[in-house]
Amino acid sequence: MTKYHFLKLIALSTMLAFAACKETVTITNSSYTGTGSVTQGAGTTTTANLFPSGVRVAALGTITSTDNKTWELPADVNFTNAAFPFASDLYNSYVSGHGYANSSTASAALSSSNIVTVDADGEVFTAYIFGDNYFEMYVNGVPVGKDPVP
Repeated sequence: MTKYHFLKLIALSTMLAFAACKETVTITNSSYTGTGSVTQGAGTTTTANLFPSGVRVAALGTITSTDNKTWELPADVNFTNAAFPFASDLYNSYVSGHGYANSSTASAALSSSNIVTVDADGEVFTAYIFGDNYFEMYVNGVPVGKDPVP
């Protein structure tokens, strides 16, 4: 995931937060002449919840900008794409058995079957991702792991 895509994901996630709030937003400068896309108001829900456990909602939607572009909210994600592997889940309060006493037992739970080959001649790297929200990790454009909690 390049810096650009990461920043775009954050910006679109922020846009979802604003789109989901019920406050009325007034744009005082209606003669915007920049090159960005401008949206206002709530988006349209396309998937009510990717997370069936029910404690929190992980919804998806769309919103149309003033230049008639349709944007996915919070972003175009691959959570339901079975070809994109889930990252190993070393701690997850939503799933029973996904909590470990210490880092040694968590590391021991990792499986070599979860290794994604990006370059057959390359080295093996382990990345520990602590995400507050959903993530997708790519290495050289190859999907190597997505958050198991949407």
